[in-house]
Amino acid sequence: ALFKRKWDLQRHQSSCNKMTRYIYPSGSYKVYNTVFEDLDELGIVVPTSHRYYPFTIVFDLEAILAPRDIVTSSGKTKFTQQHIPISCSIASNVSPFTNPQCFIDKDPNMLIRKIFNYFKAIREEIVRLSVLKWGVYLTRLRYKIEKQLDKLRHEFAHQRDEINNDNDQDADDADENGKSRADKFIAFIKLNPLMNTMLRTYSRLHRYMHQCVILSFNGQKYDVHLISTYLIKYLLELSEKNSSEEVEQDENISDDSDHDSDDDSDDNDEFGASQDGYDSEMENDVDNYEYGEDDDTNDNGEDNGVGYGGD
Repeated sequence: ALFKRKWDLQRHQSSCNKMTRYIYPSGSYKVYNTVFEDLDELGIVVPTSHRYYPFTIVFDLEAILAPRDIVTSSGKTKFTQQHIPISCSIASNVSPFTNPQCFIDKDPNMLIRKIFNYFKAIREEIVRLSVLKWGVYLTRLRYKIEKQLDKLRHEFAHQRDEINNDNDQDADDADENGKSRADKFIAFIKLNPLMNTMLRTYSRLHRYMHQCVILSFNGQKYDVHLISTYLIKYLLELSEKNSSEEVEQDENISDDSDHDSDDDSDDNDEFGASQDGYDSEMENDVDNYEYGEDDDTNDNGEDNGVGYGGD
């Protein structure tokens, strides 16, 4: 039997003499490891005092009633006025932003800009403090990843040499499926459980350090709905601005690459591949793999370890 209410299920249980089998369509609740418990399993112990996220921002919006441009009705109810955000009070426990601030603007769009500019300023300080608090553990994990990557690099090179000897051909060439040796190396790494665990934990800790917790009272039912129209507009404008900046940056990089290609000599046998980065379910690949032959440096003397993209 299917019960939509818990009370119906309890009433049925009191009179049912058959064995009951519970089925949860969305799956049963599971307790997953925290990022610090994952670090424990990798041999990186974080003190208990450092396992709690201490930074928070709280806000509260106030609104005024203004006449609606278009009067709407629903049944016997006629809507003649609407709530317009007029002010926002923000406080946090992040120094030097501990003093409450109040932003007032009759233009909701300008009010949203002021609010999120202040959020951004606090978040930048949160990230700085987070790096001081947890950066050492991220560095230790990165060192472990680089050691494991170096080990896998040599294993991959050894495996490639064996294939070359057995088949009397160059295994570095693209196969019938069009896979380059860079693609093959990434696939080789993804088969290593330890590497997967370390990369996933690195990504989780990196996101943990760059998060920003913003709280409100009754915000889900009122405050967020109050600013939703203006917030969407602000986010779309911000997205367009970031996209145009990325295009301009890509053009500058392309120009620099064209200029450098005229002066550079033949490239060495180093190669690399770039992927999007691991999420919590390991659905994506590692951010930036850089690897080479037995030599650990490229022509510029730079270390060919493993790289990760920041914000």
